[in-house]
Amino acid sequence: MSALPQRTSALVRLSLATAALGVLTSLPLLVRETAYTLVLFMFLGQPLFAAGFAFFAWKVFRDLRSKELL
Repeated sequence: MSALPQRTSALVRLSLATAALGVLTSLPLLVRETAYTLVLFMFLGQPLFAAGFAFFAWKVFRDLRSKELL
């Protein structure tokens, strides 16, 4: 009998959502390079990527601490 699938953590879902928003804000820059798309990428895209990385790193750190591996 197979085990039930585990529920994904809220932090993991939040990190995926912010990374996806970061990708969506960087796509207009790839399509057409204008000053507005560059500003959109610089002021929204990169911070969203950084937030997604920070949320995921925090979740990994918490999991390692809870299993006493760190």
